[in-house]
Amino acid sequence: MMQWIVIIVNISVMQYPNITPLTSQNIWQLLRYVLSAVVVLLSVILLALAMPHLENQLNRWGLLPRHEQMTELYVSDPKKLPKTYAPGKNHTVVFTVRNLEGRTTGYAYTLTASKFNHRVIIGEGSVALKQNESRKIRLTTTLEDTGKRVYIKVTLSNGQHIGYWLDRK
Repeated sequence: MMQWIVIIVNISVMQYPNITPLTSQNIWQLLRYVLSAVVVLLSVILLALAMPHLENQLNRWGLLPRHEQMTELYVSDPKKLPKTYAPGKNHTVVFTVRNLEGRTTGYAYTLTASKFNHRVIIGEGSVALKQNESRKIRLTTTLEDTGKRVYIKVTLSNGQHIGYWLDRK
């Protein structure tokens, strides 16, 4: 069979004298190149077909990076935080919640005033935020006389919290 290929190719080459005639060795070399190309192409196709399964296994092993879900909770303007409170007077707490969870998320929040082990809820609410959305929240409440010092704390439903101390005027 190989002899017939060589004969046919050589007859074709006689029509074009500038082309080097093919020998059995040249044909085997050409077949090796073609076979190598076919093997590489099949490998790429098999890898593409196996990629979802490979990705799932790498995820199960924890080898691929994952999106970290996160919420930012912070005092909107720390320089404007009050240092004192007057019992029976209005007190405004301003904080910001930013959603970096990768999806729309609802947050319930609670504002408490604490002294030692005594804690009083002085405000609460909820907010739903889309991915990468933030909301500045203002809560105005009346603080009762809790003593010389009181700790104001904002707690989100996911357990995150911030707080600050106030001294009585």
